[in-house]
Parts: sequence; structure tokens; C-alpha cells
Amino acid sequence: MKLLVADRDAMSRHIIVQTLVNTSLELCCVKDGAEAWERLKGDNPPRLLILDSMLPNLNALEICRTIREQASADYTYIILLSDKNSRADRLVALDAGVDDYLQKPVHQQELLAKVRIARRFLGKEDRLTAIVHGWRTMLDNLPFGVACLSRSGSVLRANKPFAELCGQEIQGLIGKSILPTYLRRATDLTRLRESMRQSQAFDAVEMEILRADGSAKLAVVWGRPVMGLNEIAYQIVTAEP
Repeated sequence: MKLLVADRDAMSRHIIVQTLVNTSLELCCVKDGAEAWERLKGDNPPRLLILDSMLPNLNALEICRTIREQASADYTYIILLSDKNSRADRLVALDAGVDDYLQKPVHQQELLAKVRIARRFLGKEDRLTAIVHGWRTMLDNLPFGVACLSRSGSVLRANKPFAELCGQEIQGLIGKSILPTYLRRATDLTRLRESMRQSQAFDAVEMEILRADGSAKLAVVWGRPVMGLNEIAYQIVTAEP
């Protein structure tokens, strides 16, 4: 695992490196925010960061905010080093997206403990990502389409066969309301809308799907309410008639 140390102080960098030299981490050290950001923009960037709060050229908190605003499949764990230790300073750092906070001068055993916590967290993230990827691969290879809907009818999740039925890429479906957008016939729209509203299931109903290119395609649709999840309210499954 790669670890990026960005610290303006040479002695502090030296202490951190000496503390972590036997941890099997691939260490990289820079002395300002601009250098740190260049490393983070490269291929296979480090996912564990130790950032000095007073980095020159590019502020550490701005780096944190930018990382959190970006959509990335891999989580980046950030430990902030700071000369300050007030509650207000910690809250500002946490709000910017910092995962952990370490006061300068660095205490070596505390640093080791925090790095161990970070590695455990990232290890769990990697295992969950692998599970999600496995589920996504399985869903995309099913012979039928699956989509999860919000209470308003917008698409929250969809597999590849469902997207293909609608003539869309998956990302083009997410966030769109399936009800008026993709159901061509008024009876189909009413049936699904009422089933969702009343949390009722239905089986093997033939519906006409309006595709992205304006053409219509028949599909057999099953619907099921999803209980106990605030985000997902309903699931539909589609197949060729």
C-alpha cells in the first residue's frame, strides 16, 4: 500500500519515515501541497495520506475537500497533522473530509496506531469493493433486467440488461424517473405507480417500454416492494416476452 507524507518540516518528515520504515508501506515524501496534488493526480495514486495542515502552495484542507468531491471507486484515508488541537480546529478538519487527526510534534507510537487503523479500514473497503464488483458482474450477466426505484420512481440501481432494454447506458438511467419517462402506455404507468404507492407486488405484466431512441419495446415486468430500506422502495424485474 502506498502512503504519501506531505509535510513542510524536514525533521517531521524524517521522524514519520523512521517510524513507518518497517511497516511494509511504500512511502513517498513531499514538502508542499502542489507536489502532493501532483502525486495524487498520477496513475495508481496513494490511498493513505498524512498531510501537514500548514502545507505551502496548496492547503491540506483544500486537498481533502477536492478528494471528497471527486467520484472515485477507491477510498482515500487522510490523517491530518496539526500544531493546533482545539475542538474547533478538529471540527473544521473533519468537515473538510479528514479521517483522523494527529497533533504535532508527532508521537511515534500514536502515529503507528493511527496508521494501523487506516490500513484496517482500507482493507475492509477493498473487501467490500470486491464483493460489490462481484455482485455487479453477476447482475450484469443475468438474462433479465433488474432495477431498484426510489419512492418517487427514480432509478437508484440498474443492471446492464435493464439499461439495454431502455436503450441507455446505466449511468444515463440513474436518477431518472422510470414512470413517465419509460412507460409508454397510460395503463402501464398507472399499474406501476399504484403498486408502488400501495406497496403491492405484481407478476408477469406485459408493459411497453419507451426506449431512448423513441422506439417502443414490449417486456414482461415483475414488481416487488422493498421493505426496511429508506433509500430503495421498489424493485422491478424485466424480461423479453
